[in-house]
Amino acid sequence: DGGGAGDRPDRNVELLVGDPRRSSGAGAVGKGRCARALGKVRGKTVGSAALGRLRATNRNRFRSSSRMRRRPGMDRWCLVGSRGIRAGYPNRGYPAKMSPSDRRRTRGRAVLVSSSHPRYSVKGVRTGTSTRTMRKRFKGERGYRVGKNVWYLVAGKRARIVFKTRAGKVGEVGLADKRLTRTRQGARRLLTAFER
Repeated sequence: DGGGAGDRPDRNVELLVGDPRRSSGAGAVGKGRCARALGKVRGKTVGSAALGRLRATNRNRFRSSSRMRRRPGMDRWCLVGSRGIRAGYPNRGYPAKMSPSDRRRTRGRAVLVSSSHPRYSVKGVRTGTSTRTMRKRFKGERGYRVGKNVWYLVAGKRARIVFKTRAGKVGEVGLADKRLTRTRQGARRLLTAFER
């Protein structure tokens, strides 16, 4: 009849394949799929997550099924392309080391947001960029060795720009609370709290 459906003798075959723009995330809750990497690093945001934002609000910006196994004070979401994004919140032990005003200001709000997805970059520095290149493009960066990684912090207008590196390569790009990282002691305390 010209409709293209064919009849049984035509032996038509329908192949069903998954949407290539979405992928299953290892460790994601249930059968969920990873969220798409959207946005960029700007102001206080890294993609769909943001510094200073309440935990519930950050969670609402992602597919609920993309949230991976989490630990106290940290949410992780898988992104299409086997990468991820995470947001850290003051947990029970960390606020005790803050000033009373910082505790009130950051209660329940993200103080660190970073991602390993290559979409996110600052001045062209992204996951996979060599540490040497990153250090050439920024001035006045501070390095902190925490475990097997070296974190570099760079002053930004609204937040501290952070690069997590290992073996000479950038592994994560993100932002940290500016006031909590204004001293070396404060910066090391924050990075240590969310290193694992």
